[in-house]
Amino acid sequence: MGTTVKVGDLTPQEVQKALKDHQPMVVMFYIPASTDDDSVRSSLNNLKPKYPDVLFLLYDYSKVKAYGDMAQQLKVNYPPQVMFISDQGVVRSFTSGYADEGTLNQQLANITQG
Repeated sequence: MGTTVKVGDLTPQEVQKALKDHQPMVVMFYIPASTDDDSVRSSLNNLKPKYPDVLFLLYDYSKVKAYGDMAQQLKVNYPPQVMFISDQGVVRSFTSGYADEGTLNQQLANITQG
């Protein structure tokens, strides 16, 4: 926590835009067909309509080209891992492994309240 996301040569365009626009982000790394990963992804998709100002990015951990340097910057080590990033590009919190929808909702609320 407290890590600030930086723009580098490999940073995805959507992350660069969100940082420039001061848009909060949720970045998830998952492994397809894993029960915990699927459950967390489903919960995030359920919550997405409640947070229209938050950018939701869900990355298949095996597709490195899609997320560039983000896993390294965010020190991802145990998918499913979800990072909650403020509008200033600072990681405010994260979950590793299974997290229920209520927990994810609270983390989303925290990054949207500044």
